[in-house]
Amino acid sequence: MDGRVTNDPSDGELGGEPVLVVSLGREGTSVELTVNGDLDLHGSGQLRAGIEAALALGAVEAVEVDLRGVSFIDSSGLQAVLNSRDAVHAADLEFRIVGVSPTVARVADIAGLTDELQLHDP
Repeated sequence: MDGRVTNDPSDGELGGEPVLVVSLGREGTSVELTVNGDLDLHGSGQLRAGIEAALALGAVEAVEVDLRGVSFIDSSGLQAVLNSRDAVHAADLEFRIVGVSPTVARVADIAGLTDELQLHDP
């Protein structure tokens, strides 16, 4: 299954372009969410929707989140990542972050979350 979740820029504040795009891909029992754009208050709902879509697929053992395409992240975005991890763990599935942008790495480090989220790009 492949899918895409975007924010609704129809309010005009976002210039008509999605702030965050979350794409889903599945390989075997793993689902990967590829996140591109700004992971902030406006975009955090798209990450949540992507996680919910991944959990609804069934026969999933792991959810992997690729944050290499995140160009901006704030505390709301970090909270969305933490909530995503908690939701996946609550479903007894493995949660892995498989890539981080320099922006995500820096903000997570400032917040003291690098080790907790295991944000180590292979």
